[in-house]
Amino acid sequence: MPDTTQSQIRQRMAAQRRAMPSSTVSQCAGRFPLLIDSFGPFAEARHVAGYHAVRNEASPEQLLIQARQLDKITYLPIVCGETLRFAPIDENTPFIKGEFGIPIPDIANTALVEAKALDLIIMPLLAFDDSGHRIGMGGGFYDKTLAGLDKDSEKPLLLGLGYEWQRVSALPANPWDVPLHAALTETALHDFRA
Repeated sequence: MPDTTQSQIRQRMAAQRRAMPSSTVSQCAGRFPLLIDSFGPFAEARHVAGYHAVRNEASPEQLLIQARQLDKITYLPIVCGETLRFAPIDENTPFIKGEFGIPIPDIANTALVEAKALDLIIMPLLAFDDSGHRIGMGGGFYDKTLAGLDKDSEKPLLLGLGYEWQRVSALPANPWDVPLHAALTETALHDFRA
């Protein structure tokens, strides 16, 4: 019987991702900057958020470096209660251990910005489908953070970052799930806005 619930899909995809060789993870990360060049919203964005990749997540590190080389301001998320705020970062930003043991920028809370201040948010995922539905690690931080934003606005544009094998035909969705506008993998950019 195929996996049908988000929890079952999450467990299966997390196990598959943990089993990836580190060389494959690195090769994929090197492909992302080449493929994002043709994505207009990335070129137009001034404020770009990524995340600190853990447990073989697709890494946006090279994308954030590329963004800074293009004079964009880059950010990483910080858990604040049940939602996320975003810390501006550059190559000199100091880090400390944050929630779940993930490194976070060591900066003052007054420097944090809300999601609505960003143009593009690059989001981690475990699975995605062609409707833009995404399954993450299950904490719901992105969905809660983005829930109050204008659904008709494309700011911030939500870009999932993953591997092509994480693309599935259809995912079960909850009413509170916030869909992606697009997803980038090591082989393609999938734009769900059309």
